[in-house]
Amino acid sequence: MDIRIVRLSVTMTRDPSIRTYLLHEENVRDALLYVGIGPERVARAIENFRFVDPMFLGAFLQVLYDENYLYSFLAELVRMGMTPDYDDEFHNHLTPLGIAYDSGEIRQISAHGQAELELQSELKQLLQKADKRFPDMLDGAWQAFYSDSKDKYRQALVSCRELLDDVLEALGDGETIKEAEENAEKPAGKRKMWVRKILGSGRESEIVTSSAELISSLYGMESSIHDEPERSRALFALTETEHILYFLLTHRLDKKKQR
Repeated sequence: MDIRIVRLSVTMTRDPSIRTYLLHEENVRDALLYVGIGPERVARAIENFRFVDPMFLGAFLQVLYDENYLYSFLAELVRMGMTPDYDDEFHNHLTPLGIAYDSGEIRQISAHGQAELELQSELKQLLQKADKRFPDMLDGAWQAFYSDSKDKYRQALVSCRELLDDVLEALGDGETIKEAEENAEKPAGKRKMWVRKILGSGRESEIVTSSAELISSLYGMESSIHDEPERSRALFALTETEHILYFLLTHRLDKKKQR
């Protein structure tokens, strides 16, 4: 299942007003009929899916997304009266899908959604080629972020840092680089060696190194605070980690093609 759909379904089922609205099956039925899905399919959907369970809702939304019904379905639910309690969170998890919620209305933002779609899809493939563990590690970071754990944001930050370091080490053959071993007590020096091994010493290398240190700095700042880290910092770290990895892996391919 698309991780963006997973995030959206979790958000919707945890929002009290959306959850209450979805409990009334006639609301879902009427919205499906309105967007043009046939009565027989609607009847099967109502019978087979429990819309307040994140996994069932996610599977249902995935089908709608794959068939290009998701935007019109959500727009109709909102038009009929579905109003989230947490507007910003609902909006934030719609935007990667090319949809926005603003001032009580659903609208399409296709350019951004298409860019996110391409990045997410290609990143998963690139991580899989590098190491089969990496896609699961990325999903694990997002799962920690959305979990019920008291230290979920700290866990997400830790996962981001570990994933970045593991990817850099795997691609840069860190264990065999003498300079990296000599700088083992200095994580910044080790990351820099790995990135140079992967990308060389050009501007691309500087960008990745600086971005990786930013993620590590966020974790370092939060680990010194006894309170739970801020949600905004953890969310920034997660999205920035995805962008760094995408930049690193695509430029690594470009470097290989140039050789």
